Amino acid sequence: MLGRVPDSVDDRALKVLGFVSFALFFEHYDTSLLSNALKFIKEDLGIAESELGYFQMMIRLGALPAFFIIPFVDRLGRRRLFLASLVGMSLGTLLTGLSQTATQFVACQMLTRTFVLTASAVSVVIVAEELPAGARGWGIGMLAAVSAVGHGMGAAMFGAIEQLPYGWRALYGFGVVPLLLLPVFRRGIQETARFTEHQTANAGRLQRWWAPLVGFARTHTSRAFGMAIVASVASLW
Repeated sequence: MLGRVPDSVDDRALKVLGFVSFALFFEHYDTSLLSNALKFIKEDLGIAESELGYFQMMIRLGALPAFFIIPFVDRLGRRRLFLASLVGMSLGTLLTGLSQTATQFVACQMLTRTFVLTASAVSVVIVAEELPAGARGWGIGMLAAVSAVGHGMGAAMFGAIEQLPYGWRALYGFGVVPLLLLPVFRRGIQETARFTEHQTANAGRLQRWWAPLVGFARTHTSRAFGMAIVASVASLW
């Protein structure tokens, strides 16, 4: 349906792409729930209409910690950080469904958002490093297209919200699936060859974890600023 696989992509790279896309399926599923089920969440947790803007703003601020976690990918490895983010995302989604107050809901969703964005960023690194140069654009496009099906899954599940036991909480309870499938993801997602080959003496340690951020800002200042502006505008709407 999405076209043939490029000849340069071998079975190992295709397997990695498949597992990473499947993992991010749940990321898209989670992010679709808030906008879909907000009305039911608001009524159940007693959130005033006037507080909804603040409520959603605080959840989206969960993106900020991800900025400081992602550099660990060059110290701990792509696979380890991706799997850890998958666990954090799954637990955060599950705990969201168990929230009893608006404060608990926001805290759990902020935590989830941090790990969701970390997993999303690391997934692009994994695909870019595992696929040959001529197929990286195709691979990242496939990653985005296939994982985005999670939004459709979220919409389909929301359509049955009034029939599901516990309503909106059941939707978030579905987020435990990645945690249950963790052994499968551990077997299917291997460390990238690039990280293994170019692992430095500091890899696996936490010293100077901020070095990639500082180095990027100093070496590519205008690009870093430009990327930040583009990302901000894209997120604004």
